[in-house]
Amino acid sequence: MDNRKLPKMQYASNVELINKDISIKGQVHDLSMSGMYVETSGKLEPETDVDVKISLGENSNKFLLKLKGIIKRLDNKGMAVEFTDEKNISEILSQFFQKTESLR
Repeated sequence: MDNRKLPKMQYASNVELINKDISIKGQVHDLSMSGMYVETSGKLEPETDVDVKISLGENSNKFLLKLKGIIKRLDNKGMAVEFTDEKNISEILSQFFQKTESLR
């Protein structure tokens, strides 16, 4: 049973998770207003704070979404990240999805 409070989207995009001098790159999957799943071979421990950079597009048309998050769960394919940003996440993600549609 899915106990999710907010809907999620199947979505794939490049992401970078940064904690101090560690940078892990991967692919975003299952993006929602509260967090995302990142498929990656790199791992960070649960409860680790991260800066999240999700990129979309190429070169001059690139859109970069910057958020704060915390690692909530690990598995053999990647990590679940919960967004902790003080900003209005719904507004930021709305802009992100509008940009996604314009680049298609």
